[in-house]
Amino acid sequence: MKFHSLLWLLLVLLSVVACKEQESQVISDDGFVVIGTTDSILNNANLSMMMDGKDEPIATIQVKDNQFMYEGSAEKLTIFQVCRSLAQSDPATQMFFAQDGDTVRIYLSSQLGKSHVSGTTVNDDFQMTIDSAMCLNQRLVKVFDRYGDKPTMAQQKEMERIVEEEKNHLTELYYKVAEKHVNNEFGFFIITNPIFAFTDEQRMTLIKKMPQAFRDREVIKDYEKAINSTGKKFPEYTIRSANGNFISLTNEIKKHNLTIIDFWASWCAPCMQEMPHMVQLYELYKDKGLGIIGVSLDKDEESWKKAVSDFNANWTQVSELNGWDCKLVKDLGFTAIPHTIIVDSEGTIVAQGLTGVKLEDFLRYMGLGE
Repeated sequence: MKFHSLLWLLLVLLSVVACKEQESQVISDDGFVVIGTTDSILNNANLSMMMDGKDEPIATIQVKDNQFMYEGSAEKLTIFQVCRSLAQSDPATQMFFAQDGDTVRIYLSSQLGKSHVSGTTVNDDFQMTIDSAMCLNQRLVKVFDRYGDKPTMAQQKEMERIVEEEKNHLTELYYKVAEKHVNNEFGFFIITNPIFAFTDEQRMTLIKKMPQAFRDREVIKDYEKAINSTGKKFPEYTIRSANGNFISLTNEIKKHNLTIIDFWASWCAPCMQEMPHMVQLYELYKDKGLGIIGVSLDKDEESWKKAVSDFNANWTQVSELNGWDCKLVKDLGFTAIPHTIIVDSEGTIVAQGLTGVKLEDFLRYMGLGE
């Protein structure tokens, strides 16, 4: 199951979660218990119980009188998901964490953003991260509404400042939660999930606090590889451009004082949200030595080129059209997009993972804004 995709869906919701159930504690000596209630639309529905690492449901549960129950077993904290269907677009889904001895309480709704999990410290903290993100989105919607569809340059700068400030506050909260749970799977989930936009320094500090068993996992090794690549040379690489020619990225990099290598895809919502800002940066700094190379992780050529055209992203655009199965991505070791790597004219990596205001501030720091 794509649990990270599920969390992204939850984090962008703009509604308030309700319906915390107040029931007596039920504890199973041999495993964990899930006590669930649903809205009327889900009455008599058959629900699927999914477990991290399994492609098929581990159980089917029928809702009766808007209630359901599941008894399972997990020696260590494990990610589960209860859902009406396996389609990611179905809002009737709820992710949760459980291990033997837990009683987990779930309200499952057919409406987007109305489901809720509680009952254990881990699940309470997980729900809190979702609720906090929803509140952030609600505040930002009010900011965007205040300035309208066509803000002035000054208003746009103010909006970017507010967004950055709000995101920083949220990241501080996420960091405290991750630190609290650094020894369990929930903490691992937060630290390795790109939705929780930690800086490289923050993520590396958390990784160093993890148990060695977690640090030995491939995803952590990939993160450490990516974080530690600053100061090293960007790899020599030849790839097909949007006009069909094969080009050397090294040769493109040599043409500019600084080059942003922007990894993105047309199917990536955060990438699409960042694209207007990237266009703005290019227009501001292209005559001051800035170059951009867009590396798309699309598989569909038409979708890739349409996105380039729609946003007027008129810089060098390249793609293998193999999605995540891209040798360059594997060599660099990052696991989420959008992802930026900034290199100097010699191909030395000077920064990475910067977007929005932080990216523009870095360009100014490097002298492009003078």
